[in-house]
Amino acid sequence: MAETRPEPFAKRAALARGATGPGPAGQHLISVPASAVPIFVFLHIPKTAGTTMRGLFNEMFGSYFHLFTAEHDEKRAANGKRVFEQPGYFDNIMLLAGHFHRTHAVVNAISGRRIVFISVMRDPVKRVVSHYDYVRRMKRHRLHAEVENRTLFQAFSGPGQFRKVCENEQLRIMFGPHFDTGIDDALRTNNYVIGTLDHLLDVSRIVSSLSGMPPVPEMPSYNRIEDLGGKSIVRAHEQPDFTQALELIRSVNAAEYRLYDRISERMVCTLPDWFGALPAPAVAGAATPRTKASPAARKSVKAG
Repeated sequence: MAETRPEPFAKRAALARGATGPGPAGQHLISVPASAVPIFVFLHIPKTAGTTMRGLFNEMFGSYFHLFTAEHDEKRAANGKRVFEQPGYFDNIMLLAGHFHRTHAVVNAISGRRIVFISVMRDPVKRVVSHYDYVRRMKRHRLHAEVENRTLFQAFSGPGQFRKVCENEQLRIMFGPHFDTGIDDALRTNNYVIGTLDHLLDVSRIVSSLSGMPPVPEMPSYNRIEDLGGKSIVRAHEQPDFTQALELIRSVNAAEYRLYDRISERMVCTLPDWFGALPAPAVAGAATPRTKASPAARKSVKAG
């Protein structure tokens, strides 16, 4: 692929479109249209090692990494448009990350660039249990008051927002609110790289191969959790109705399990926009790590 580490990206993209001017010292200008430089969109699903992946992508992309936050990016300017709707918003972004879903307005605002969606799934039951324990320990979390004095079963089966944000949330984030009618179509017609917690380095190596950015040799760790002011907390697995909670969560998230089981067996890497734009061997080889990997990792990518 043509060079994709512009300095700055906006200037080099302009030069590639035909503007005149010197290129950065010692570097060639990108030789493809700016629209051919992909933008990677990391759909961060809560409690799936997303903070670690964001840290990894930040190391990989440097100043071309952007963390989307509603507090900043959804502010409106004098013209009434949000920050991400302003001209030039995406000019210096090669990887956009944040807690937003596939059909969010910021994704719809991307124009003229190939988009590669990246996500990591986790066993649906384990993710909900982890999310519950996390919310109860994080006093600042918006759902803390709702679940603080409820067992996991009570929180998931009763009224409130907790169940709503845990019911097939991974599918809603990756494919939008109407995921039940088109997951296979979405995977067939869009660029997706989806793995599980066992595939974190494999996901990063595929992104490195497609972007031209240097790979990160090992996973960083960005686990941060706050204690609840010294208060003793009965974790979900210690609660008397924990088994009931697991059964209910598994039943409600049956659709999510169907995709998770597929990805656990073989990672999803669908790149319909890439073939013809990149040599097929470069894409096919993206799953082959530069260091020796396990047999499961070596067979984990399905290019389609």
